[in-house]
Amino acid sequence: MKKAALVFSLMLAGSFMLSAQTVPYVSIFDLSFVPQAQLAACNDTSAYLGDTVRTRGIVVTDGGLSEVPSGSVQGGNRPFVFLVDTAGGPVAGPWKGIEVMGVYTNSSGQQVPHPNITNVIAGDIVEVIGIVGAFNNGLQLEILDANSFSIVGSTTTMPTPAVVSVGDLNDANRNNIPTTGEQWEGAFVDLQNVTVVEMIPFAGGSRISFNVADGNGNLINVSDRFLAMKLPSHQTVNPASPAMTGSFAPPVVGTFYSSLKGVIRHDGNGCFTGNGTRGYELHPFDASHFTIGFSPPLITNFNRDPSIPTSNQDVELTFNVADADGTVDTVMVYWSADPNVASSAFTGTPATLVAGTTDDYSFNIPAQPNGTFVRYYVRAVDNDNNESFFPATAVGATEPSVDFYFVRNNGMQIQDIQFTLAQNGASPYAGRPVTVKGFVTASTKIFDLGFLYIQDTSSAEWAGIWCVGNNITQFFRDEEVEVTGTVEEFFGFTRIQVATAQLTGNRHKVAPVVLDPSDAAMNTPQNLEKYESMLIEYRDPNNDKLVINQPNIGFGEF
Repeated sequence: MKKAALVFSLMLAGSFMLSAQTVPYVSIFDLSFVPQAQLAACNDTSAYLGDTVRTRGIVVTDGGLSEVPSGSVQGGNRPFVFLVDTAGGPVAGPWKGIEVMGVYTNSSGQQVPHPNITNVIAGDIVEVIGIVGAFNNGLQLEILDANSFSIVGSTTTMPTPAVVSVGDLNDANRNNIPTTGEQWEGAFVDLQNVTVVEMIPFAGGSRISFNVADGNGNLINVSDRFLAMKLPSHQTVNPASPAMTGSFAPPVVGTFYSSLKGVIRHDGNGCFTGNGTRGYELHPFDASHFTIGFSPPLITNFNRDPSIPTSNQDVELTFNVADADGTVDTVMVYWSADPNVASSAFTGTPATLVAGTTDDYSFNIPAQPNGTFVRYYVRAVDNDNNESFFPATAVGATEPSVDFYFVRNNGMQIQDIQFTLAQNGASPYAGRPVTVKGFVTASTKIFDLGFLYIQDTSSAEWAGIWCVGNNITQFFRDEEVEVTGTVEEFFGFTRIQVATAQLTGNRHKVAPVVLDPSDAAMNTPQNLEKYESMLIEYRDPNNDKLVINQPNIGFGEF
């Protein structure tokens, strides 16, 4: 029996060796290259898509720097590295770069990281056997199995970037330009003389990306696939990471970079309708990739106390303002209690520099009547006349962005959590503790929806919220519940991670808000956002039947 097992093992090992030897070798250049005629027709597909190939490349990004959490991969880390073609040495060039996803499926059907990929460093020469794939038009080489990634040499010359124009990658609307941009996908590049025009916090504020523009207004997004752009709140998932947490300090809108480096990924948009949103995007992977030419004042540590005031409470704003390359000249707070006044017309008042400090500021907004909607923003100007705002205002915007609050004599309402001016629908209270009341419109019971939703009946908009976490399984529809927890954004949905919940003793059957399904203006993300987590009813205005035209669009949806 042992002899038979040994023979079988040798046969199996031989089959792996044979497989490695017979897999065709294809250079990174040939894997990446797409003819101009195809690119002009909006086709960026590799000629080898779906094939299993063998290739070699020089490592550009250390394996320990990738930071892509994944719940479907054993250990929670989905590692990536970028390679440059060995032809011509480790110098970036057209069609010479590729992204490698270091995850394979083992014999138990589990996705696992390859044991070698997180340990490679820039300059290592590796051989990869993988399947040529694509994700949102981004070319990826996906490792085949545990024997498909190995270090075969090294070079003492470190990878160097190619200077590339933003206008070769994207236009002024951040739409990709395949004919000139696709050749740089997967490459290490240097974008020079660009300005930060918009900050884009996401994942409840736990992650950040930003847009930069060149002198002609062409845009590219700068994002956080690597440790270099992870915020201090990020706990690293890569076991080979050189740090336990992130340390990135986001730039101020208006910051000018004389040089901004990173690798290019593709998230198809423009002519690739529906596949993605960002176009070509830049991912820095080292702190040295950010070379600042000049920077506006930095406004940090903002706090509002109380968060939800009563009508007899002033609201104190406190924050820090500092300038990295000069001095702060003026700090003004602009605010209004009139909901009809444009933010550009707010009256500004100087903030107070706290005695004994150099950068601590405070400002009091006087008490307002119950129910008042108060908006405000901070503007700081340095000695070079560079300005910055809190909240951040995109360069070229006609109206400054605002923060806001409602005055509530009876405490926070669900509307305060859900109401937002952000285009992504994120709550202004994301990451903050809250306590609210609402009547149950759906419960966790097996005969119900299986999720807990509560709704405030004092409003027909912004009044529902999804609750998850502890002590939520005992409630039934129509019961009023008071929940305490933390607001979080979950794949675009605002919800409360509940710590405690209790009945108030009140009961009420919530009537649905009736919407017209044929109203094209209503059926847009911007207009439907106010009904998120609320009980609604679609009703034809002529009492006609509603027809299901797509019975299965996935995930139980129709």
